[in-house]
Amino acid sequence: MSVFNLRPKSTLRLSVLAAYFASSSFLWGANQAITAQDNTTNELVIVAFLGMIVVGIFLGLSGRAVVFRDYDDLALVFACGVCTIVGLCISDARFISLSLLLLGLGLALATIARTGRDNGFLLLPIILVTKIALSVLWIFYVIQAVNPGGKTTLERSRQRGAALLVLAILTPLVARLVRNHEGFLTRSPETITDQ
Repeated sequence: MSVFNLRPKSTLRLSVLAAYFASSSFLWGANQAITAQDNTTNELVIVAFLGMIVVGIFLGLSGRAVVFRDYDDLALVFACGVCTIVGLCISDARFISLSLLLLGLGLALATIARTGRDNGFLLLPIILVTKIALSVLWIFYVIQAVNPGGKTTLERSRQRGAALLVLAILTPLVARLVRNHEGFLTRSPETITDQ
């Protein structure tokens, strides 16, 4: 389902404006960050990415864009993030690290293809940034909840509580951004073999 089938003129205007703002802000910020290491430039890049994430969440919640097609798409994005993070963290076994990074790259390409097919070319950068940011944040806070840092028990308890609070907000938001509430585990065996 394409986003242009819902409201062609308003969605097209909004997506073109958001894509132009996000890409021009990112390119300008990247150029400024390369030429001069200024804190305001880095802040502008962060604000541009946060703006893209907010626009992506708004478009997903309003039904104008597909952030996660189904639970399979959600698992694909999360697997991409997990493979990349684990591949970067493993430094002892280079073959395993390289294999995980290549697997993460393949999953990222599949994610880009699915996102482009669902939303079209104009919304691709916004929705892709939203997908990746939400998956990385969710994975990071799950790790923080399971293994919090800190020297004392009180610090670890506070970090675990903060991580669980963020997960309590982030998990229903991610679940709400799934368009079709079906996936590999929820389909019947007959429909899985027919595909």
